[in-house]
Amino acid sequence: MGVIFSIPSNDPAATATSHQDINNHPGVRCNPAYLRTVPGILKILEIGFSLLAVIMSHSGYYSSKFSHGSVGWANFAAGTACINATLWLVVILCNLRPWLLYQMAMNFLMASILLIAGAVMIPYSNVDGARAACVVFSWAAMVCFLVDGLMKVNFQPSAAARGEIGEAAGPVAKV
Repeated sequence: MGVIFSIPSNDPAATATSHQDINNHPGVRCNPAYLRTVPGILKILEIGFSLLAVIMSHSGYYSSKFSHGSVGWANFAAGTACINATLWLVVILCNLRPWLLYQMAMNFLMASILLIAGAVMIPYSNVDGARAACVVFSWAAMVCFLVDGLMKVNFQPSAAARGEIGEAAGPVAKV
């Protein structure tokens, strides 16, 4: 049973859709099958790696006036990437149809800022293992975002990339 959004019947815009069968309306429903696909696994990895990058950037013990800016940027970049991936995962799990071009652009943007976050954490990483771990996790999340974005570059993305798992993606060709 899904959540169905309804428009008041006195609304003139709703007259065309008010006579449709309510059971045919997809509504908002959970789509856990997405988590078993490659894009779903990539979203989980993006969230995990960016969360670990935030934790590692905070937990460093090497402190100087030169390293505060890099830690701040790494926190911002990894935190933004974690929030972005989490929101996209919720949108797709709720079976809302995301705009693939926007999601692809956000994946490439997140990959870019994570590349920079990893690069600015390299100085002093030889004396602080947490900074080195932040570089590794930032770049691991960057690779996941890049692969996820490149999977959406295809002009005819797969049903899994669109979040349409468990539904018919189109007519079946007869052989």
